[in-house]
Amino acid sequence: GGLSALSRSYGLGIDNVLQFEAVLANGTAVTVDACSYPDLFWALRGGGGGSFAVVTAVTYRLHPASPLVELHLVIDVSDEDNPSAAGALRAFYHKWVDVNVEGLDRRWGGYWQLSVGYGLMYFLGTEAEARATLVTNLEDWKEALPTSQAQRINFYVVPKPLGYVHSRTLNMETDVTGYDEFYVGSRLVPEAAVVGNNGADGKALLDALLDAGFVEFTAYQLGGKVTDVAADATAISPVMRSAIWSVISDPTLAVALLQQNLTGSAPCYNHHQINEPGDWAEEFWGANLPRLNEIKAAYDPERRLNCWHCVGFQDFVVGVDNVSNASSVSSSAGAQFHHAVQFLHVVLPSVLAFALTSAFA
Repeated sequence: GGLSALSRSYGLGIDNVLQFEAVLANGTAVTVDACSYPDLFWALRGGGGGSFAVVTAVTYRLHPASPLVELHLVIDVSDEDNPSAAGALRAFYHKWVDVNVEGLDRRWGGYWQLSVGYGLMYFLGTEAEARATLVTNLEDWKEALPTSQAQRINFYVVPKPLGYVHSRTLNMETDVTGYDEFYVGSRLVPEAAVVGNNGADGKALLDALLDAGFVEFTAYQLGGKVTDVAADATAISPVMRSAIWSVISDPTLAVALLQQNLTGSAPCYNHHQINEPGDWAEEFWGANLPRLNEIKAAYDPERRLNCWHCVGFQDFVVGVDNVSNASSVSSSAGAQFHHAVQFLHVVLPSVLAFALTSAFA
């Protein structure tokens, strides 16, 4: 959908798309907007990877420049076995639930990490406005804490140019030196699950996660402008429009716990696990899936555009009947050949389409 630290102020990336230039599966180049190919315009805004058309250009809505303030939330949990560290961490996240219950000004957006006690929030406005809408509240709360906890919590407020949010991503080191086997899953947390019972539900949820000792846990702060858009106005999961957090974590731990304990949640397509359990298409798009299937059938009836866990995804090998019955090969070399054929015929042709449009998933 195009999540960012500014989503609560401006909406999702797909909410700001005015027009696409695209190539259909039949080779026709088209301009897609609310008036021309409106059904395709709807599908391309949140309908997943490039299985509807190959997008070659996008026109976005612009917004006036604004002052920007960065807020670092830091909790010292380096000696995590110390009771004051655990107490400070839990106290802060209980306070964060209270902030959400009270109603966080929509000019605030950003990310926070659970067990490491770190948050990076951004405010579209002046430093004085940032302090009035959140920072002073947090500072007053900190002063009321036991000294052993308060001394572990720090807030750093720094004015920044508006482009700073994007530059942090552009300036990231990109040289690949290796990889690890950690992979992520995600879960959209409905607002009702956090603010329900005056925040008691949200605190109980975070307590369960903290008690389980999860470290790899990052949450986007949602709500604000994101919720102003009707659930069926774009193709993205309707749950996105009522979610307060988008949690990214280990799918076998935190995400699994959230899935088991939340009603009305769903995975976020941008960060879903590679082997999403159950009916992944229903999980990703919910009530919007039937219409997406109809649009897929209309614009790509032969299913020429195919990518992993996209609308209309087909997990099969094209032309394998002509390769010495490769589907029945059981040897290691034969199995490798089978997968190579599958990649060349099914995955590779859609790589370009997926790469160009994944930002609008």
